[in-house]
Amino acid sequence: MDIPTPAPSGPLRVLIVDDQPHMRRMLSLALAGTPEFRVVGEAGDGEEALGMVGIARPDVTLVDLSMPRLDGIGMIRALRATGVRTSLLVLTSNGDRTAVATALEAGADGYVLKGCSVGELRSAVLAVGRGGSALAPAVARSLVDDYTRMLEERRERDLAVIRTLASAVEMRDRGTGNHAQNVARLALTLWRSMIGTDPEDLVYGFLLHDVGKIGIPDAILLKEGPLEPGEMEVIRGHVRIGAELVSPLGFRPEVISVIRCHHERWDGRGYPAALRGDEIPLAARVFGVVDAFDAMTSDRPYRRAVPVADALAELERHAGTQFDPTCTAGFTRLAGDMGLG
Repeated sequence: MDIPTPAPSGPLRVLIVDDQPHMRRMLSLALAGTPEFRVVGEAGDGEEALGMVGIARPDVTLVDLSMPRLDGIGMIRALRATGVRTSLLVLTSNGDRTAVATALEAGADGYVLKGCSVGELRSAVLAVGRGGSALAPAVARSLVDDYTRMLEERRERDLAVIRTLASAVEMRDRGTGNHAQNVARLALTLWRSMIGTDPEDLVYGFLLHDVGKIGIPDAILLKEGPLEPGEMEVIRGHVRIGAELVSPLGFRPEVISVIRCHHERWDGRGYPAALRGDEIPLAARVFGVVDAFDAMTSDRPYRRAVPVADALAELERHAGTQFDPTCTAGFTRLAGDMGLG
């Protein structure tokens, strides 16, 4: 664990790192003439600066991002890896928010534009030297906007890939139609109506609940007649396979639990772990009700869909044995509100 650097009691010792001699001179003059700062050295690139930090022991290091041999980002990463304590204030001549975000991620404590006023520069050096951070409000808002947009774009890409993967599973497991899309929509709606929150990342688990069927041999998955006991055990293995496939993607445990536990039963007679009652993760209990409803009300090669009213009655008949009674009651109410019954 990093121990916070205590605020220095005397003048802040400052090291200036920039490949332009005139810029180093301007920065030095801007900090001179005040008892709050003392420039203890100058370096023309990141490599030279790394050799000086251990000797000069600066409280604050001003770091230009664009330098030869070792640039500012590389220097920040190398310096943070050594564990040497110095606050890092990034200097750059442009407003490249990507570069700023990268520098902050690497370990910089603040950011100022070259050409800022002497007052802005001194305030930023004081802020990081005293253990705080320096980031102009406009830059901070821009970075937040960029990060939010990036997350939204990434989520849309993730969903597109996952929907494609879910569709590929359905095409292989013939006759299931748009099952993954249908149950994902209904399960999210049921969750929102019961819990009152909007954890949209659960949609990944709902869409990919049967992804493990990719690992089931066609001779078993596509068999038209009844399955032998050994074949049934192979089919049941799809929940384990699916959880193992999806786990490296970095989803929350609740997302993975839908894939692993959506065939558990309220009475403990499900699989793969024979969980009982509240031992089953809530998201899996919610999904189990919706999954069964969609299966009953969809045409399959081996049977016709049953009427919605009959499917709801079947869910209620098995509430407290196969299904969570609260989730079943919640879905029954939801079906009425949606006009499904």
